[in-house]
Amino acid sequence: MLKYLLPFVFVSCLLAQFKPGAVERLDFDTVEEAVAFAEKQLEGQGDASSGWSFPGCGSPERQRRPKAQWAAIILQFKYSDDFRQSADVRINCYSPNGSHMLPPGTARVYFVYVKPEKIKLRLYQTGYHDINRTFEVAQGDVLVVDDLVLEKPTADTCAEVVGRVWLEGEKNHAGVSVRLGPQRTISDVNGQFRFDGMPARKGWRIIAEMKGFHFDPAQFDLYRNSSELRILSGYKVRGALVRWAYQPNETNDLSNDIIEGRTVVGFSPRQFLRFAEGLLETNRDYDLKIEQRGQNVTLAYEGFSRKSGIIRLRDIPFDDVAQAPEVSYQPKMVPLADGDVYVFRTTDGKHFAKMEVLRLLVGEEDKEIALGELARRPLDNDK
Repeated sequence: MLKYLLPFVFVSCLLAQFKPGAVERLDFDTVEEAVAFAEKQLEGQGDASSGWSFPGCGSPERQRRPKAQWAAIILQFKYSDDFRQSADVRINCYSPNGSHMLPPGTARVYFVYVKPEKIKLRLYQTGYHDINRTFEVAQGDVLVVDDLVLEKPTADTCAEVVGRVWLEGEKNHAGVSVRLGPQRTISDVNGQFRFDGMPARKGWRIIAEMKGFHFDPAQFDLYRNSSELRILSGYKVRGALVRWAYQPNETNDLSNDIIEGRTVVGFSPRQFLRFAEGLLETNRDYDLKIEQRGQNVTLAYEGFSRKSGIIRLRDIPFDDVAQAPEVSYQPKMVPLADGDVYVFRTTDGKHFAKMEVLRLLVGEEDKEIALGELARRPLDNDK
């Protein structure tokens, strides 16, 4: 069955990556060649394996299906000018990060697993309006989408973004770097900024940066001939002075033979820590994550094993936590507060630790004061 569609779509993942033994030739000079190839494969007459595998597109059960459950999408596009670079194409499956670069003028075959649902496609290139489309396709279909044109923004079709930044505790809001895609500007004394001539696109991310302040990134869609207003709030960087203890032996005893200390955590958008001879920063297998969100500092653990996780204790001092409770430890995220006490089962599922929030810290000055307190502490006294 052959269907022809006009323009084109929002996407979320490339589906045309094959493992050894499956079809490898997917690009053709003409749409007619691509259609003949796709129909032959779907009818089971081609040289493909009995099922196609698409790594990164969800669970193992969804990665491999019989041919009867697939359809083919043939894509071909051009630019409104003489630009020749490949564009990013996305076809929705189960991974938000999968994409593929498609050269203009090439007819490419994508095989997609079809459920009774709509398929979304997206084609985009920096500096051009996105093409987004949603359509339906049945199992065994060959869908041709060959009239796609990526257009440059014009005075009549471009979008604009205007806004201002706000800095906590400041009267002068100048000097904030604001980035939108490849473009960057600096806020004036009133915090105002502006971006003109922007192409229409879904999922724009606007990012503001200034030393000593935290801005949450914002995401939004831009449409042709539209204006978007954004207010970006910059809060002073935050963290916490914490006290911790770690049991290096594989027991739940948190009062004897423990390693303990105090440290300052946070003051970065995201910090990963693990318990060892200290509370150490790490890039993998972390025991806790400290993250600033707006004016809050959060503690999180997302879980690397079924046994590891966090529990929060109430109405018990840090020194009175003599042992880690024999309960289920779960991944969670909570805002930090003065006096909070937590018990951790570490990533390996075999060790325990505890931590107390001694004081929340706001701004670089608070951080420097807390570091000074740590520098004065006697090495043999951590009480």
